[in-house]
Amino acid sequence: MHPKLKSALQVVLGWVTIGVVVMIIRSCFFSGGDEFVKKVKTGKLYSCPNYTVEAMVKSYVGKPKWEHGASSDGKDYVNIRGKIMFNNKEANLVMQFLVVGDIFEFNALEVNDVPQNEIFSELVSEMCSAAAGH
Repeated sequence: MHPKLKSALQVVLGWVTIGVVVMIIRSCFFSGGDEFVKKVKTGKLYSCPNYTVEAMVKSYVGKPKWEHGASSDGKDYVNIRGKIMFNNKEANLVMQFLVVGDIFEFNALEVNDVPQNEIFSELVSEMCSAAAGH
């Protein structure tokens, strides 16, 4: 085998090996939360039955980040963090769902670190309308 070809092949195999190791580590340490995030992403809310939560978030929330967290008492939560327009200004959003078994339900809403649970229904309505427009 030509030395340059052998060297290139070794580099490719090295990168493939690194990729496989990263995937194995990720699946060992992070897969537990992925199932909870997936349930919320693919789920639908009663007030917007035609669109998944993920479609609603993508159409309304800027730079959304999804994360799973478990509380000290063993409850599982999915947080959605991102940017929204609130009172005509860009604001930080955190929307939290409690996941129990195969179901999830709204738990908390914060805008700029201020609890805003009372506007959840209005926000979901706006998110649903945004999803319908995409």
